Amino acid sequence: MAKGGKKKGGKRKRHAWDDEDKQPATAAEPVPKKKFDSMFAQWKKTNVNRRNTQRDKALTYEQVKAQQYNELRKATKGRRADDEDEDDEHDGSDHGSGSGSDDSASEVDEAVAPTRKKASTFQSFVSLFHAAPAAISDDEAQEEEEEEDEMLDDEDEDEDDEDADDNEDGEEDDTAPVADEDEEDEEDDASAPSQVNDDDEDKDPFRARYLLKEPTEKEFAAMQTAKPAPFTKLTTMDSLETHVRKGFYEETPAHSPQPLSHVRSRLYASWKQKNLLTLNPLQEQLNGALSSYKDLLYCNQTAETLPEIRKVVMMHVVNHVIKSRDTIARNTERLGKNATAEYRDQGYCRPTILILAPLRSAAYRLVHQLLALLPDTVTTVLNKDRFEEDFGVEEPSAPEGTEWQKIFQDGNNDDAFQLGVAFSRKSVRLYAEYHHADIIIASPLSLRKTIGDAIVDVAPGDKTSVKLPVDYLSSIEVCVLDSASVFLMQNMEHVRAVLNAVNVAPKEAPEADFSRIREWNLNHQAHFFRQTIVYAHAPDAQLNNVLSRSCHNFAGAVRLLPVYDVDSASTPAMCNIVPSIKQIFQRIDTPSQVGSCPLNKEADLRFAYFSKHIVQPLLDHPTKHTMIFVPSYFDFVRVRNLFAEHKKLINVVAISEYSTDAQISRARTHFFHGRINVFLISERFHFYKQYRIRGVHQVFWYAPPSLGPFYAEVLNAMGAADEADAESLKSVVLFSPWDTLRVQQIAGSKRAARMTRSGGDTKSIYMFC
Repeated sequence: MAKGGKKKGGKRKRHAWDDEDKQPATAAEPVPKKKFDSMFAQWKKTNVNRRNTQRDKALTYEQVKAQQYNELRKATKGRRADDEDEDDEHDGSDHGSGSGSDDSASEVDEAVAPTRKKASTFQSFVSLFHAAPAAISDDEAQEEEEEEDEMLDDEDEDEDDEDADDNEDGEEDDTAPVADEDEEDEEDDASAPSQVNDDDEDKDPFRARYLLKEPTEKEFAAMQTAKPAPFTKLTTMDSLETHVRKGFYEETPAHSPQPLSHVRSRLYASWKQKNLLTLNPLQEQLNGALSSYKDLLYCNQTAETLPEIRKVVMMHVVNHVIKSRDTIARNTERLGKNATAEYRDQGYCRPTILILAPLRSAAYRLVHQLLALLPDTVTTVLNKDRFEEDFGVEEPSAPEGTEWQKIFQDGNNDDAFQLGVAFSRKSVRLYAEYHHADIIIASPLSLRKTIGDAIVDVAPGDKTSVKLPVDYLSSIEVCVLDSASVFLMQNMEHVRAVLNAVNVAPKEAPEADFSRIREWNLNHQAHFFRQTIVYAHAPDAQLNNVLSRSCHNFAGAVRLLPVYDVDSASTPAMCNIVPSIKQIFQRIDTPSQVGSCPLNKEADLRFAYFSKHIVQPLLDHPTKHTMIFVPSYFDFVRVRNLFAEHKKLINVVAISEYSTDAQISRARTHFFHGRINVFLISERFHFYKQYRIRGVHQVFWYAPPSLGPFYAEVLNAMGAADEADAESLKSVVLFSPWDTLRVQQIAGSKRAARMTRSGGDTKSIYMFC
């Protein structure tokens, strides 16, 4: 017999189901064939019918129980006698009603039961795997019904989530306000202690800032016209100088370390279980400014302290988001009960937190720190696998080497990314659309590209003349700049542009409920209520400029600066130099003129001084093994063009972060063997590439480096072949009175104050060996 079936009459018999209706050969009219669905469709239909049958049975049991209860009430109503005969009659009636109910139940079952048809072969095959139906009691039927209802509710919620475009938070409908998931959690918080150490809720800085008190029009006008108050130095604690700018309502500047307080109850219970409520001295110092909603600039970040800093900052961020969401949910519930009430508790758009991170690796650490601080009620993190794939690395290298090498060894170093994070009562959604997100984590470059050229037209402090085409930056209440020193190596213009665009009113706000937008949002005054948090490796004039030009917090600001001294925790870079090198510092004095700003001419004066005192001697007597270090890329281009004009007199190679590996390798080889005279590099090249340039005998610094450790790294790489060459090793640094913060990192705080002070009785050249 051949494979695939037996033969009959020389033709292969076709396959058919066993229950197929065969067509008689002598039929006058063809018998219509049954059209069976696919096997999966039949299995699905069988499943649906089985579930419907079980549901109908559960409903039938419920009807029977209700009927028995009603008959029992009718039978016992008005018949309360102590006679046993009457009791027996009652029992008999009850028994009779019960039997009648059973009969009626069977009748209902027969009525409800569908007419049975002959089962197909496939249905008979599937029924073999079904368990035999057991007798279901009333309680079991009730439990089965509740479980099925819960299953159906879950399916309905999933369908609603898909229809609502992944908006799992269940925002209220315009026609019938309904309390969402956060409102249910608000009821749980109402009975639990909502503050740490039973603090008074009215003293909560969040409530005092956003709910209880609102400045008057006169006070807003005074804030708008007032100049930023100067910083006042208060104390020095743990090698940190505390500088405070008093708030609008403060008579004297004040700042003190603070433990955790006014934490939301569900967060407090979770953090207590995880032993997160205890802060170390550094975290308490930072929390003193965070909890009072003052602007913060911390300039002593290291690879060891960065996790501690991020932890306390993200605790403040999570606490703020939970309080904000609970406030909106509570007021939404109140509006459901009283539609005439008015609550102003929102902005133009939902996001209230903006976190600017320089690299994807930094965003990766921030998100994981955020997830570790969530309350226990949050059990689901949506799109986490996608996040791990986009932001994580398979095997991160061990953090070794210098501070800057540890930054790039931490993981993904891409600097163009953005991420929305949305909170709900039981879940957190990553990659949430900005209009439905609570936190935005992005790089300045990515936001600059997303917003477009309109961001350039926004002037610092001007929030009224220009309106942006996007609305998700209009209602930011807390802005965090993570590892701001890395921004100095990227492009600070992007950071300034983004901060100037924050709290600017949008052209359109499609998701806004204008009946609940705060008055100060509508009046372009939201920038007075924004807290800005910046932490960096070292102080810098550009970071101070961000704090003074782009931050207008009426609560004031706190600036924590390290003290660079031999005996302090932050040692000057000079103390870390190993070889014996002659170090010369030359001050560039800017003549002061009445009615002019000397700082505007500082760049031209520096270039002229460099051309006269550094470049001209090199052109007259070209020397080999000379390196020129230029911090600013704009100055780097200017110096490169200057040497290009005299390329016939001196051989110069210019290397920046944009140079290819082949160009860098060829330039290093020629410089080491003395084929070229000058090796011109930018500060970004040293930061990103971190090469050890061999053969350097003298270094000219166009300006002090932005980060003091760069000075020690470059000088420690210098070496000589013999003792005669060792005597020629030298370093020349050009600095101006505006480079005080950078000179502090190299020479120390006290010495820098004396070196940068210009006057008739001070010298302009300092030499250290």
